[in-house]
Amino acid sequence: MADFATSIIGALFIIATLALPMWHAMHRLHHGMHDLKIHAGVVGKIACYFFAALISALSVIFIFMI
Repeated sequence: MADFATSIIGALFIIATLALPMWHAMHRLHHGMHDLKIHAGVVGKIACYFFAALISALSVIFIFMI
């Protein structure tokens, strides 16, 4: 597993496996709150997408630390 994670293809695969679903989930959460009449405004949007960006950045950092 370590050999796979340290190869460029493996690292990109792991990053994409973590980052892309997180962006999708935060996007759906943001719009789901709007559909439920929970209007968080710009702060809610920033919080959702900041969390997705944080998870993406952490996945990149942890993969390249291996």
